[in-house]
Amino acid sequence: MISLKHENVAEIGDTIKAYDFPPIDGRPDQFLIGTVTAKGKTPNGFVGYTVTVTESPEHDARVGLEMYVPFVVGSLQREWDGRVSKV
Repeated sequence: MISLKHENVAEIGDTIKAYDFPPIDGRPDQFLIGTVTAKGKTPNGFVGYTVTVTESPEHDARVGLEMYVPFVVGSLQREWDGRVSKV
């Protein structure tokens, strides 16, 4: 079976950092840090991580929320090696 780009980065209980957009000079990085609570199909219908957000410097309102991080995004411009990492 073929694994998706970021599928094997983390397991349930790990903490991940996931970017919203690729970092660009002159623009603050937009990302979340959180604990993985589930892996696989999300309620939104795609496969990825379910994360309880513990940090999101540019979006404080996310802290404490459950959010979903896809294993791979459809747009090649938004996909890169460091989009999701274990911290």
